[in-house]
Amino acid sequence: MVSEMVVRLGKRRAIYLPSKVAKELEISEGDPLILRIEEGRIILTPLPKLLVKRRKWAKTTLEEFERESERLSEEMECG
Repeated sequence: MVSEMVVRLGKRRAIYLPSKVAKELEISEGDPLILRIEEGRIILTPLPKLLVKRRKWAKTTLEEFERESERLSEEMECG
């Protein structure tokens, strides 16, 4: 477990995580992180991965999408 290390602030104030940190946390480029400032410290916490990354998970037409959207809107209005 990596507990502490020195990193530098890069261009545009970017912080680059060392690869061993990313591997340990199982995060990669583009993954969302929560940034919190607490007592003068920066705390980064990876968001849990709720969905498996997939290219496609459903097929639908624009017409089907619009019909379903209208149905859901009507349902919400009628309460």
